[in-house]
Amino acid sequence: LSGFQNEIIQTNIYYDTENAALLQQHIMVRLRLFNDCAQLTIKYNPQHHNGYFQAEQWEVDVEREEAEVFEHSGAFSPERLGSMPKEIQTFVQPTLIEVGRTVNKRRIYQVGDLVLELDFLTINDQITDYELEIETECPDAAKQYVAKICENHHIALKNQPHTKYERLLLHSAKKH
Repeated sequence: LSGFQNEIIQTNIYYDTENAALLQQHIMVRLRLFNDCAQLTIKYNPQHHNGYFQAEQWEVDVEREEAEVFEHSGAFSPERLGSMPKEIQTFVQPTLIEVGRTVNKRRIYQVGDLVLELDFLTINDQITDYELEIETECPDAAKQYVAKICENHHIALKNQPHTKYERLLLHSAKKH
C-alpha cells in the first residue's frame, strides 16, 4: 500500500464487572497503552451492519501514572466517573476486573481521504489475527477501493463478523 504514515504497537486491556454486567449492556471498557501514551475508552450502543461497526464512544487521554493505577486496580477516579456520559455512568462500577488483553501491531496508511489501519492482533498471547480497519464517512466507497487493491494482489477479502473485543471474549470462552 502507498501512503504509509506510521507503525505503533498497542496493548489493549479490556475490563468488565465480576458478573459481566457491562457485556450484558453492550458496553466495552478498554485501556490502551502505546508509546508513552494511554487512552481510556468506553464504547456503547454498538451497531453491526454487514461488516461495518459503529458505536458511541467516550475516550480520554490519561497520564501514564493514572493508567498504571487503573491497569492494576480497575478503579476509576471519582473525577473520571463524573466526566463520563450519564447514560453509561450507572453501568460502570467504580472497580472493574481485567477480562483479557490484546497486543496490536498497527500500520497506518493515508490514501486520499481514507485512513487505513492494518492490524496484526495477538489475543491473550496465543491467537493471531489480521484486520483492516477503514476510518471513513463513506464506507461503501472505501470498501470498493480496498476490494480493488485486494483483487489486484489476489488477496481474499471478507467482512469481519466480530469486533476485536468480541474475538477476545470468544477466544477466552473456548479456553474454558
